Amino acid sequence: MTKKLIIILIIISIVAAVLWVGFLIVLGPKTFQSLEEEGNGFREFPSLGGTRQSAPEEETAPVTPSSPSGQTTPETVAPVALPKLWQITRNPTAGLTSLEKERPIIQGESEIQEGTTTAKEKTEEFALVRYAERATGHVFEVFADQTESRRVSNTTIPYVQEALFGNRGESVVLRYVGNDEKSIESFSGTLPKEIEGGDSTLELKGGFLQTNSQALSVSPDTLKMFYMYPFGDGVVGVTSDLSGAKKTQVFDSAFTEWLAQWASTRIIALQTKPSWSIPGYLYALDTQTKNTTRVLGNIQGLTSLMSPNGKLALFSRSTQKGFKLAVYDLEKNQTTDLNAVTLPEKCVWLADSINLYCSVPVSLPTGEYPDDWYKGLTGFTDAVWKVNIKTLVFDLISSPLQEVSADIDGINLTLSPKNDYLFFINKKDSSLWGLKLTD
Repeated sequence: MTKKLIIILIIISIVAAVLWVGFLIVLGPKTFQSLEEEGNGFREFPSLGGTRQSAPEEETAPVTPSSPSGQTTPETVAPVALPKLWQITRNPTAGLTSLEKERPIIQGESEIQEGTTTAKEKTEEFALVRYAERATGHVFEVFADQTESRRVSNTTIPYVQEALFGNRGESVVLRYVGNDEKSIESFSGTLPKEIEGGDSTLELKGGFLQTNSQALSVSPDTLKMFYMYPFGDGVVGVTSDLSGAKKTQVFDSAFTEWLAQWASTRIIALQTKPSWSIPGYLYALDTQTKNTTRVLGNIQGLTSLMSPNGKLALFSRSTQKGFKLAVYDLEKNQTTDLNAVTLPEKCVWLADSINLYCSVPVSLPTGEYPDDWYKGLTGFTDAVWKVNIKTLVFDLISSPLQEVSADIDGINLTLSPKNDYLFFINKKDSSLWGLKLTD
């Protein structure tokens, strides 16, 4: 080998090494996925149907500007004239919460003081919706009277199928199918603090719950959560803070197929997973005494939603023609049929435990319910109704198909703190919607 050829080979090797190092630097560290794992699909999470969404190349919703560190810059954005019913984001949403947040009000008037112009500024508490994007796990928020979303976190967890918010919206549990495409992982993280005029990252910091945790539910005050995880041949149910710490066992069972709803301060509703072909049961778990009491039982296709005071259970049962909705009074041991054909999963109680908002199908396709709906074999076209269970008065609030030509199958109904807005997800495409309830 000539000396000239050796020199050429050395130069080529050096250039290749420099290019490889540069590639690694540009690529940067991966979050929750190594290079070998990237590209592996996630199996559809066992949720309320729908299809797995691929990660978008870029966020399509309007987002407020970011600082060099990635921290979004708080701005005073003027309210816009939104319709009564509007789509917040087309991007599939894994979960949401609503809270009130302080924001400045710019009056638009100026004062000249010693040669300096200052704007008169006041603040107000206003409703916003905070939500997690399915494709990336990123968290966004937007005020109910605005259209520009603000990015709250940018830690990427692909194909999140369920997101639960707690700690008054400051924590989130992101659930997704693990790399083995069999297990379910739950990452509980604290959202970064917003520092006005400061410099911070948008990293979601936290840790994992036990693999295959199930039946997650956040307490009414949002400071705790309940979940189950496999133990031996059965399951164990625990309460903890949103980080998964301070665990207290409150339940165990040889039966493993449960749904949970932390309904009131000390009552957690435990329901067997529903099917039209088998009887279902609903129990009330007292978190203080750790005693479990049967509420309803031997009801085909039972699904339920306990009231905030823990004294009423909205429930549906399967029939030959579909399903029927009723409310059960635990104290009076009395059942009242409601003149509405919908599922409790499509409703939300108001704090008074008297009124509900429900997304009600306009018509009911033939099927085996609730199975066909859960599996995504059939869907509904809904209207939004307000129901008073005392007077049995039903008020039509919105008809999306007529108002905005939207075919909506509403789930995850969530009220704003002052009950002036209703937010929900369209099960058909997981898009997020808002509905103004007051004039």
